[in-house]
Amino acid sequence: MDKELEKLAPSKRSAAKTMFATFKILKEAGGQLPGKEVIDKIRETIELTDWENKFMKRLAMFVGSQFYISIPLTQ
Repeated sequence: MDKELEKLAPSKRSAAKTMFATFKILKEAGGQLPGKEVIDKIRETIELTDWENKFMKRLAMFVGSQFYISIPLTQ
């Protein structure tokens, strides 16, 4: 694991790696995907701790099938 990430609190470490994975997934998908698909792909992409898995399960229940995550990828 990156030494900078090791210095962070577990919640911040989790946020950093999941946000990075989210941006990468969205970029590969052309900029948008249903939220549930993003969550599923995050689980496939990064190794989650037990604590992170519990949080992801709660997040997956919150994200509805009509919710899309869209991030402009142009600058």
